[in-house]
Amino acid sequence: MPRKVSELAQGNAFSLSSDGGGSAYRATRKWRVLLNKPDESWDIFQTIKVNIGDLYSAANPIPCVSVEASHEGDDRMLCVVTAEYRSSPGADPSVADPKSQDPTVRPALYSMTTSLSEIAAWSGKVVTGGSSAAVSPATNPAGDLVDGITRLEPVVTINIDQYSTTDMSSVLGYCGYVNQSAFTFSGLSIGVHCCMLQSIASTPVVEQFGTTTFRGFKVTFSFAVRSHWTFTRNGYEAIGWDIAVPQTGFNIINTGLGDSKVDQKALVLQHELGRVKMNGDKPAALASNATGKVRAMVTVSATGSDDGGFTQIPCAQPIPLNDDGTPRDFAAGGVLINRLCLQPEMDFGDNFSAFGIRWFQ
Repeated sequence: MPRKVSELAQGNAFSLSSDGGGSAYRATRKWRVLLNKPDESWDIFQTIKVNIGDLYSAANPIPCVSVEASHEGDDRMLCVVTAEYRSSPGADPSVADPKSQDPTVRPALYSMTTSLSEIAAWSGKVVTGGSSAAVSPATNPAGDLVDGITRLEPVVTINIDQYSTTDMSSVLGYCGYVNQSAFTFSGLSIGVHCCMLQSIASTPVVEQFGTTTFRGFKVTFSFAVRSHWTFTRNGYEAIGWDIAVPQTGFNIINTGLGDSKVDQKALVLQHELGRVKMNGDKPAALASNATGKVRAMVTVSATGSDDGGFTQIPCAQPIPLNDDGTPRDFAAGGVLINRLCLQPEMDFGDNFSAFGIRWFQ
């Protein structure tokens, strides 16, 4: 043990700064240590009775983050020990500072950024005279979907850092998964399939806390959150990382003659003398050789017809379909837009508890 240890009153300092918008408490304590001999071996922490993670005081619970010892001038018998105390950014003011806790139980720290990504848009609002109508599928007056439209969608990236005793390789395979149920993160409500685990980074670290040396990993989880509000057959909803797929196609199931929900003229109809055979103002029958799955049709005026007669040719673009595969009549409610999940899903848990994230308690 050194011969004498005394704390220097003139070496103590305390400050509160908000440099760069980040408020932080800082404090410094200093001791002068007189050794018994120049080459004496001594324990710095035991000598000053301060360890990493110890608090500055009960009134100012700022954790110790570093301890440094150096000789005073050219005197090899006299050392000056400096302990630095600093509060952690982003810490919940209602609980203990994270740096004052064992790293194995210390709450995670997080940051968030927002960016814009371009996505396909199948719905929108018609604006007339500065007033917006309700959200509806983007169609032309004839009921055809207008494709090739995109819009900008905000994406919130949440990065969470925490100490781990393992490299978290057990969850690496969950990258690309989305949340299968709604959950909350720090008060933010996140809907089904609106959050995706994008990446996990693991870096070896060594940390001293108290009298113990911890060897583990700094693990960073990156989650991407987007709402993606759009119109689907369920109404106007947030589909997140799901995609909106119009229920259209070139092929149909050739049935449904006389059904009001079926576009009669898109069916493959029976022809007579080069034109569709009619029964009054309605098609008489389906073509006998066109059953099951066939190419959808469109009607055109029959050659040389001046009495309203028409014939059919294969459609050149996808047409709306009913759930049974029959061509959908425009009067039945327009194009159906389905919500389709392409990513695997799992339960994330509130505050990402399924990944072992330690949150403020």
